[in-house]
Amino acid sequence: MADGLESLEKSVEISQALSDRRGLASTALLTGRVLQASSRSLEAIQRGEQAYAIFHELGEQPMRIAALSTLGQLHLEKGNLTAARDYSGKGVVLAKALGQSAQQVRCLLLLAQAELSEGHGQAAVNGLLEAKEICEQSDQPAILPEVYRMLAQAYVSVAQPAEAERFALLGRQVVDDEDHYSQGTTWFALALVHASTGRVAEAEDAFHHAIEDLGEAEESYEIGEANLEYGQFLLTQGRREQAKEHLQKARAAFSDLETRDRLQRIDALLEQLE
Repeated sequence: MADGLESLEKSVEISQALSDRRGLASTALLTGRVLQASSRSLEAIQRGEQAYAIFHELGEQPMRIAALSTLGQLHLEKGNLTAARDYSGKGVVLAKALGQSAQQVRCLLLLAQAELSEGHGQAAVNGLLEAKEICEQSDQPAILPEVYRMLAQAYVSVAQPAEAERFALLGRQVVDDEDHYSQGTTWFALALVHASTGRVAEAEDAFHHAIEDLGEAEESYEIGEANLEYGQFLLTQGRREQAKEHLQKARAAFSDLETRDRLQRIDALLEQLE
């Protein structure tokens, strides 16, 4: 990772020396993504904003969308939900105007995650139904598991268990066996559905699968989410020591990302266990 960052920094210097604004913006955006993977979120956001400003100045519309979606993701993982919603929403509008369906779906997914985190379940459902329609009309099978699992989570939040289960199962049906990330997220959605309908054994099994697959994918934010929700589920079952273990794992994952809203939730739950 360090070698990759060093190489990117040299590319930035070369682009600046050549007055290559597009090259500078592209490198800044890529550097932001690498910094994100290194849990250096503030620096990542700064690079993303630099890239967006240059692409805006140059009128590079498709790359503006890429920068907007990256910034939406970065702010979501940081817990800056208003900023995440703002950047993702702008990405949706611009991608739709340019007919960039894949980027539109990506931004709709990010927007839905921000909406869910803020408790706006119906707004998330509405955006995700739009994403589902786009995917099914434009043949985007790779992203469908994520659309379906997010719909399941959104329907759980608005207390529509039948629809939540339908989309959770659809997500499990279409996910690729080798895709550890979406294997984990679709198991996670199914766990939330089972937990919301009181199917304790099924929920626990799905949580275990989710945490295992997300660990394989090495996605800190989703690892944190799964352990947080599993910890809360265990608390409802009176299993305090196991709940504490998973809440601490969630805290470790979100501490790396400095995800403020999640850390506040976890600290409040851990305080109850003292």
